[in-house]
Amino acid sequence: MRVGLTEKRYLVLNVLDKLGIATVDQIMRLTSLNKSTIYYALKEFEKKDLIKKFKSMQQAVYLITKLGSEVIGDLNFGFSKDERNPNFAIFRHSMLINESVIFYKDQFAERAKFEM
Repeated sequence: MRVGLTEKRYLVLNVLDKLGIATVDQIMRLTSLNKSTIYYALKEFEKKDLIKKFKSMQQAVYLITKLGSEVIGDLNFGFSKDERNPNFAIFRHSMLINESVIFYKDQFAERAKFEM
């Protein structure tokens, strides 16, 4: 347990801190946690303003806030300075980068370590 979070919740917030923005499916694929565990963690983080949720193309996407990044202690900056929803180009770019990270993690498993 780190920063007052269970190990599973720490994993979820840490992935969001590294990626900045992610879907539940992407978090699930990077942490191997089940969807309900991730949803409960995200709901708690939203209440504490550690993350922000927005809908894009009928899909919920979560982005880390500056406060969330400070709590996890790694990057110490949020997805955006003013915490607005990303525009479409930034959203699309971020999702493609996330999918690339997941692809290389799956392909190279133990030999690959991702850093953002």
